[in-house]
Amino acid sequence: MGKGAQVGDGEAVTASDLRGFLDALAGLAADVDDAERVEQLAALEDLQAACVAAQARVMVGLSDSQVGAQAAAGLVVRQRGRGVPEQVGLACRISPQAAAVRLGRARAWSTQLPFTLRALGAAAARPVVQGGGRGDPSPHVRA
Repeated sequence: MGKGAQVGDGEAVTASDLRGFLDALAGLAADVDDAERVEQLAALEDLQAACVAAQARVMVGLSDSQVGAQAAAGLVVRQRGRGVPEQVGLACRISPQAAAVRLGRARAWSTQLPFTLRALGAAAARPVVQGGGRGDPSPHVRA
């Protein structure tokens, strides 16, 4: 693994590593019981939350890097950051306007709600309520 976000064994995760993980998800076990399916769904929800947090950190990092490079190049303050939403939009396959909204949300999480961002990345943003459905008198919470 290359430079990037740290994983449990201390090695950094690269874009290539993430693409390999995507390929591995295609092999998600399908011939399993319903209890395992519920666990798979819960794990995928946690993974999705962690991906949102990671995207936010990467977007803010890209923006900060671009603004720093533009400042070093002598670009006036009001023009710094131009082009970042376009780059984010291309990477995320969304419009620059939608990317600017995502980038603004990522910046807010990073600067104003860092504990929320950390919790989202740790998949601890919400407990999972489990139960048998309608009429089940004993649902329980899995943290």
